[in-house]
Amino acid sequence: MSEVIRSRRADVTQCIYLVDWTATKLRRALTVGRAERDTLRELATGCEDTDVEHEPV
Repeated sequence: MSEVIRSRRADVTQCIYLVDWTATKLRRALTVGRAERDTLRELATGCEDTDVEHEPV
């Protein structure tokens, strides 16, 4: 597998993980600390076209 394909797959996987993480936080009305927020924003670079959908519990 080429490095480009592997990198894109990792990026997509990371975006999916971040969406799931964020949706869980929203669904459960969990707080996010400043450090966590900053890290999530940094990791989400490249996921701009990704929407987070959730239904509150």
